[in-house]
This record gives sequence, C-alpha cells and structure tokens, in this order.
Amino acid sequence: RSEGNFRLYGSPALEKLSFIKNCRALDLTLGEIKHLISLQNSPGKPCESVNEMIDTHLQIVETRINELANLQRDLSRLRQKCEQSRSIDQCGILDELSPKSP
Repeated sequence: RSEGNFRLYGSPALEKLSFIKNCRALDLTLGEIKHLISLQNSPGKPCESVNEMIDTHLQIVETRINELANLQRDLSRLRQKCEQSRSIDQCGILDELSPKSP
C-alpha cells in the first residue's frame, strides 16, 4: 500500500484488470471471463473453445438485437395510436394497452 493507504498494483495485475475491462466491454459474463483467463494459463491448448464461446455470445447478441428491433416496431406502432394531443380518456395508447371486454 502507498503512504495514503491506496493499493499498489504491479504490471501483471494491471494487465489482468485491463483484460477483464475489455471483456466486460464486450458484455462477457464473469464466468466467461474466468474461463478465458484459465485458458490464457494453458497457452498450448487449441483455441476452439474460445471461438465457440464468442460464437455463442454472438448468437445471444443477435437474438437480443432482434428482440429490441421487435420492441422498437411494437412501440412505434403503439405510438401511432395517439398522434395528437388528446385527453387521457381519449388516449389511443392507453386504449390499446387496456384489456378489451368480450
């Protein structure tokens, strides 16, 4: 620790923290990051598992993008139900969201 009681980190620790930060920026989970760090400690192993992890993560991201695109479409469609300023009892959005009587 420093005189001001701050932790002092060496170069290897800073490199590991930077690696973790880069992984988190890619939205990798802590479990995925731990797995990648363990693989870094086995440099002779083939990297297929890294490729598979990233491929899986890409599929998850693509699914989320599609879900968000659908949400955007639904919200845009809903917004069109009330394009003019009206009173609450005439709000097309609230009407659309409300259950309909049989």
